[in-house]
Amino acid sequence: MNTIKSLTLPWQLSRFETPTILLDGGLAIELQNAGARVDSSLWTAKAIINRPEYVIAAHQAYLNAGARIISTASYQATITGLMESGLSGHEAKDVIRQSVELAEEARMRAKSDALIAASIGPYGAYLAGGEEYTGAYDIESDALRQFHLDRLNVIFETNADLLAIETIPNRMEVAVLADILRAKPDIAAWISLSCKNEHQLADGSELQPLIEKLNTLNNVVALGVNCCAPDLAGKLAAWLRTVTDKPLVIYPNLGQIYNATTKEWSGEGGSLTNTIANVVSSGTSLVGGCCEVDAKAISALNDQLWNTDN
Repeated sequence: MNTIKSLTLPWQLSRFETPTILLDGGLAIELQNAGARVDSSLWTAKAIINRPEYVIAAHQAYLNAGARIISTASYQATITGLMESGLSGHEAKDVIRQSVELAEEARMRAKSDALIAASIGPYGAYLAGGEEYTGAYDIESDALRQFHLDRLNVIFETNADLLAIETIPNRMEVAVLADILRAKPDIAAWISLSCKNEHQLADGSELQPLIEKLNTLNNVVALGVNCCAPDLAGKLAAWLRTVTDKPLVIYPNLGQIYNATTKEWSGEGGSLTNTIANVVSSGTSLVGGCCEVDAKAISALNDQLWNTDN
């Protein structure tokens, strides 16, 4: 994996010569639009196994829409989960490696210099019952650490440019991941949280002490929130500006309701436009979309950012 040793802070963000860097949107929505099913416990990781060309096409759609950082399909690709689906340990590791390789292939086909962020979802995503929105875990700290290390040790050997540690809803999990990153100071990562409101993590823990802990890690290149309603994302971004000097990473969903049984979203979605406009007006940001935000929406955000930055 690439390191941050010789790079100028704020890490590789300066390469884009703009205070705002556009991320991609939800992989699942683009895979579904192509005809892939994402209703298994592996979610988008299933497509790495049986629809790799769809994954490449989804990445390309976001690159063509203007994304400067794309995230891999590894959010729910864990060694434990893949082995429970019937793969061997060796095969599970291959799937995780392939998640990065598919993003590399898409980048090459698109003739892009975008960065590749290896998506690291929470333990709650593996549980596949919506726990990434509640942080309701029944696992000890040491076991949680090993759960994450099993996948991260594979990712560390890939050509991913950074880690996208995302939708983290649980205080203990934040601490475990912070300790792992502290032991890997040359590995760049953003950490994006799943929050209950503008002051609490999804499990009810107070955000401020967690942010203060993460502020001490130089290799955490951005802090933020994802997969929440646009209005909450805007409130969290405003608050985060007061407690961290790091770039913010903000990528909300459309504000719909997630059904953990059917793995589907329902209800009226909102617009990202006002939220993103407020975020980018106040400093260096990584912005994009999460679940149900497709390539068309990212293209519209790209147009908005172009008008804002120029």
